[in-house]
This record gives sequence, C-alpha cells and structure tokens, in this order.
Amino acid sequence: MSVHNAERTLRQTIESVLAQTYQDFELIVIDDGSTDSSLSIMEEFSKRYPDKIVLITNSPQLGLPASLNRGIDKATGTYIIRMDADDICDKDRFERQVSFMDSHPEIGVSGTWAKILDENPAHAKRLWKNPARDIEIRTLLFFTCCLLHPTIIIRRDVLEKHGFRYDESYVSAQDYELWSRMIWHTRFANIAAPLLTYRVHAQSTTSTKATTQQENSKKIRKELLEAAGLAPTETELALHETAKATEWRDRSTFLKEKEVWLLKIKSCLEKKYGEDRATASQFAKIWLSICIENKGLGLGVWRAYWSSPLSRLTPKNLVRSISLFNDK
Repeated sequence: MSVHNAERTLRQTIESVLAQTYQDFELIVIDDGSTDSSLSIMEEFSKRYPDKIVLITNSPQLGLPASLNRGIDKATGTYIIRMDADDICDKDRFERQVSFMDSHPEIGVSGTWAKILDENPAHAKRLWKNPARDIEIRTLLFFTCCLLHPTIIIRRDVLEKHGFRYDESYVSAQDYELWSRMIWHTRFANIAAPLLTYRVHAQSTTSTKATTQQENSKKIRKELLEAAGLAPTETELALHETAKATEWRDRSTFLKEKEVWLLKIKSCLEKKYGEDRATASQFAKIWLSICIENKGLGLGVWRAYWSSPLSRLTPKNLVRSISLFNDK
C-alpha cells in the first residue's frame, strides 16, 4: 500500500486490513513523501504491530508506480495483494482471494467487484462489476481496463519469472499498462463479489488524473492491438477510441465502419485465443453498447445491431435492445 497525504482515511484503511479473517500476511506500507500526519499514523501502527507491518519511506516523493515497485521488491509472500490508502477491505477479502488463487493455479492475476463510496452527495452508492472469466477479461482489455487495481491479488512468482514491474513512466493507468504486458504470459480472473469499498473523492486518482489516464489508456490500447498483430492505421485507432457518430468524420457511415473494425479485432483475437462463446458474447455487448450510444440516429440503429454478425440473441441483449426504439 502506497500512501501520500491520506491522513483522513488511513486509520480506517489499515484497521480494515488488520481485521482480516486470514492473518498469514504482512502489510507493506510505503510512505511516499507525505507532508500531513500520514507517516506518524503509519509509525504508530508499525510500533503496535511490529511483526505485521513493514514500513518503507520515500524521500523525496517517488510516485505511485515506483512506490509499488519498492513494495514488490520487499515482498516475500506467495501472493501480493494491492490496497489503496483510502479504501476499505471486507473482513474476508484476503481469505477469499487466497483460497481462490490456491484453487486456480493457472491464474496469475485476480481482482474482485467493489462497492463504490462516492463522497459527492449527489451520487448514490453503486457496485463496480467486472467480468469473471479469463477470456472475457482478455477480450475486454483491448477496450478498457476491467481489473480494479486496489482489489488485485498477484502471484509473485509470475512477476519474478518474467521480470514484471510497474512502468514508472506511467503516473496513471500503470495497472492497465502492466496487465497489457502480462496478458501474453498468464491468465486473469475476477471474483464476482464486492470484497472492497472503493472510495471516490476530490483527491482520488479517479478525479485528479482523468485526462492523463485517458491518454495513457489510448497508448496502451494501441500497443495491445499492435502486439496482437493488427497494425491499426491512424484512422482505425481513432475509430477504436470513438463511441459516438457525432464525434466521427462521417456521421452517416460511423456504425458501419465501427462494425467492420470490431469484426476485424474479433477475427484476430479468435485466431490467437481460439473461438469461444465468451469472446463472441463480449463483442455482442460492446456492439450493443455502441448502438445504444447512437440510438439518436433513428430506428436504423436497431436494424444495424440485429443484422450484424456481432449480435447475439440472448434474453439480456433482447431486453437492452428495446431501448434502441427510444431516440432520446
């Protein structure tokens, strides 16, 4: 856990870790140049729990990826579990994640769902869900990061075998960048249960580094597509990042161009991974979401979805597609 000026939430976070039902762990906390009382709080806990807490200090501040790399280098356990200084663990989080990894030796990286605690009173609490199966995650990583960083457990020997560390040039989206390299060497999973409360507030990375995160994510997706053997053109890269016809060069041809591009990616991934119903299902969801995003184009969008080889007739897709009749 890297900490920088987190005095407001830090006690609750550390207490949620120490209260785990699974107790065979050490908590490595890295103070990254805090100027508030965070270091004092960590020192207090490390004195109370000297056999449980390992404290590392950075001076000057190194940033999150470098701090996490220091933690990885210090770790000796079979697994490395991530935690942020403003989130809250469910008491059985470690027990469930360790049990899952013990039972699935093929999985190198696994996350969980999370409860969202948004401190903006205008926003309601909600659930952050991600796909559970490896093939679903592998497919979706070409479009978005679908592993929530502070819920992650990583098999340490996978990191050591391939020399994986966070790329310290990525001040944001460093987790997505790491998964984009690990995708070719291990398998992924998510436990379909919320085992973490993820706090969103004005100082969180989600709020403060959104633009940088978007730009880094675009770069990561470009490199993933190239690593898969697609060699996308600048036009295709722009199309990959565009969801609305109103943002495209030719509004009238957007859906057809988007469909052709998605089919090209789907074909490429099926050649690499083998055909799988989960891959087809993910592309159907992506295609339906694109169509819903553009339902203002008229009823032709409904026909575009169902006439495409990307579509899949499932009860859920059928229900969602009804919204295509509403152009508002």
